[in-house]
Amino acid sequence: MPLVADDQMDQNFLQLRIAWAIRHAQKTGDGFALMLIRPGYLTPAYARKGVMVHPGLLHQLIDHILPWVRRIDSVVPLDRQCIALLAEEVRGSGDALSLARRLHALLDGPIFMAGAYPAIDSDMGIVLYPLHGSTTQDLIDHAHLALAQTRQPGGTDMELYRRGSGKLNDAEEE
Repeated sequence: MPLVADDQMDQNFLQLRIAWAIRHAQKTGDGFALMLIRPGYLTPAYARKGVMVHPGLLHQLIDHILPWVRRIDSVVPLDRQCIALLAEEVRGSGDALSLARRLHALLDGPIFMAGAYPAIDSDMGIVLYPLHGSTTQDLIDHAHLALAQTRQPGGTDMELYRRGSGKLNDAEEE
């Protein structure tokens, strides 16, 4: 029996966690946030410069993030290019942006990785349940759109999903 690629297993796990969080939020009335975090060193711009990144660095970065999130939250590597953070019991955009700012400060500071202390320069796309979607796929798609908004003119390092911000296409996925 062939093994399933890690990326597919991680994506399946994230989808199951979001589905569980939706059910939990519907019972309790709580919300949650889904954040996609893209470390700057994994972007195509670095690859075009000839910078090679070992896949293990993404896992090192996750290990660096884990002490800063709660036990109820989930941190999952996705597509070997970004990290998904499912933050439970988030009570609106203020809570989500506060968490995003703390993580951004953590990632943009010096981190000991691969024998050096690089600043990661991360981008984050953020969605909230139920404000930005009511299904697992809507939330994931909108989180990708929010992450793509960080690269748009006027975008910042952290973007909360905005309705009508366009469709995700190949150019935005860079």
